[in-house]
Amino acid sequence: CQNWHISQDRVPTRYISPDVLVTIALRERSVGIAFTYTEPLIWFEYVVDVAKIGRTRGLKMVAVSNGYINPEPLEELLPYIDAFNIDLKSMNPDVYRRFIGGRLEPVLETIKMASRKTLVEVTYLIIPTVNDSEEEIRKLVDFIAEVNPKIPLHLSRYYPAYKFDVPPTPPKTLLDAYKIARQTLPYVYIGNLPIAGTENTYCPECGNLLVERQGFSATMPGITPDGKCSKCGRPVDIIL
Repeated sequence: CQNWHISQDRVPTRYISPDVLVTIALRERSVGIAFTYTEPLIWFEYVVDVAKIGRTRGLKMVAVSNGYINPEPLEELLPYIDAFNIDLKSMNPDVYRRFIGGRLEPVLETIKMASRKTLVEVTYLIIPTVNDSEEEIRKLVDFIAEVNPKIPLHLSRYYPAYKFDVPPTPPKTLLDAYKIARQTLPYVYIGNLPIAGTENTYCPECGNLLVERQGFSATMPGITPDGKCSKCGRPVDIIL
């Protein structure tokens, strides 16, 4: 994990109550609160408490998670989450057992359940020799297409960190995976490696550039004020 130091370092912490956290977000004029980096499902009760208060006060709630959660608590959480980014590590159950000590199936079920209730995006870190085969990429794409082909898929480049020293993902591997995914899915992006055009969003109908991204900056040259493609008029699959 490129953020491995978060779990390995010991840093000073302090408790902030859910109500105070929401108040801080409002004071800072934030659009919402994102539960991320540290796995939010570990502190499930706190996330639910914050999300309930935040939603009633007009804030958006986002969770970035490994998706490893039982159906009952997930059902409790979903009504208060506006967007869910789920890290899918592999489509191979053996990879989950070997590297994570977990199971693949609960994560797939989380993606299915969450996609029925809220906006879901999937991130797939491509690691050479682990989950980068064409067969596995096609399994990934087929799964997402079956759940909801409009789910955005982020294909991220791996870099060696902490105890894993496999060389970084070759750019060609990412591009090949991107091309395979784009044959079926309209919203596919490459992350952790700037490759021209692969961060942008295009209209599935006519190919018009809807959203242009560079790093953390984004413009929407192809979206009309009423949320349609400026070229063909198709309503965009974007929450504005």
